Amino acid sequence: MSKSKGVILMAFGKREYLFMAAHLAMSIKHFNPSIKIKLVHDWNYKYLNDFWRGFIDEAEEIQEKHLYRGGWIDP
Repeated sequence: MSKSKGVILMAFGKREYLFMAAHLAMSIKHFNPSIKIKLVHDWNYKYLNDFWRGFIDEAEEIQEKHLYRGGWIDP
């Protein structure tokens, strides 16, 4: 993603968070179609179909080592 204005959404831990991020991306694109949206996600990204992925300009999987501390997800 270039250094232009945009939005970074993070969704990890539960699949529902991913769906909420996708809905937020859709809402953002509705009001400003030109804004870039990057999604930082965990393995749940596989559950998004092409329709929802269409609202996300870039997706990056977060590494497991950055998600957990002491055996628990630590946002």
